[in-house]
Amino acid sequence: MQNTDEYFNKKMELLSRLLSCSEEIMSSINGDKWEEYGELGERRIAAIEELNEFEKAYREHFDPHLSQDQRKAINDKVQVILGFDKDVVVRLEEEKESALKGMSTERNEDNILSGYVMNARQTTGVFLDTKR
Repeated sequence: MQNTDEYFNKKMELLSRLLSCSEEIMSSINGDKWEEYGELGERRIAAIEELNEFEKAYREHFDPHLSQDQRKAINDKVQVILGFDKDVVVRLEEEKESALKGMSTERNEDNILSGYVMNARQTTGVFLDTKR
């Protein structure tokens, strides 16, 4: 890392990659592409780890020299990421509730239908004659 501008550009690139991962996770939830979710989560974790390593290596040296505009741009990007991640958590909770409700309904239907044999002749009970 040569100067503050390079530090700023690299940090913004890493933050953009993290935001992109969150956007892809939200898209996979909305598109019911759950098979992609694990891979996307791993990519997001890798982006976070890379950002953390970058920060450990360069923050103390370059962060104090950032301009106000650069600090604002970084803070704005972080706020967008945090807001988006909150939306992802809310959406995941909605999907979880929907899935649990669906499983409960399915279980109740199974319990109700387990007492009946479909398309079978009645072997017990009284036949009522309607001609009387």
